[in-house]
Amino acid sequence: MGIIGGVLFLGLVLLGLVTAAFAAPDAPTQDVVLVELLLTSIRLVALVYTALRFFGKRRNAPRVLLGYMLLHLILILLELAYFKATGLDEAAEAALSSTVQPGLWFLVWGSYLSRSKRVAATFVR
Repeated sequence: MGIIGGVLFLGLVLLGLVTAAFAAPDAPTQDVVLVELLLTSIRLVALVYTALRFFGKRRNAPRVLLGYMLLHLILILLELAYFKATGLDEAAEAALSSTVQPGLWFLVWGSYLSRSKRVAATFVR
């Protein structure tokens, strides 16, 4: 598929989300879709930056990767708070159940990236 295909696919998905959000201006889902679009855009920018650092073997790659994992967890918690505040209990339950895996990943990979001699040899020295 390549980079061009991935960018085109992402553009079509984002266009579909925005179109769905504005198709019925009085729909209660409009705000939810816009919040999801904003949070997904933040995740995408952070992920691209993290990938560039990681595959470029930059010195700060382990810290940036840990920062991305923490940002992902924080954004999920923000989603949870937004859903609770707007009364979307089903979405809030889904957001709450999706916090476990990123939390565990942060704990496991965080300890590995901060203590591993291989990581230090690859990225720090």
